[in-house]
Amino acid sequence: MLVDLDDSEIYPDEIQALKLKYPALRLIGFMTQIQKQLRDDYRQSGCEIVYLRSALINNPDSILLENDRK
Repeated sequence: MLVDLDDSEIYPDEIQALKLKYPALRLIGFMTQIQKQLRDDYRQSGCEIVYLRSALINNPDSILLENDRK
């Protein structure tokens, strides 16, 4: 599942709650600008990886296929 981490309604607690409710769910986040502390918070709460929004927009197939193999 792709998650827009810039959404004002998404917090690390929301990610953690999703992972607790659906442990097999794979969460991939994206942000306009990577902020190290926020990225780390989201990763610790269950987001597998965080991409720049521009990377996801420019290379969606390669990013999604790469993550599908994991």
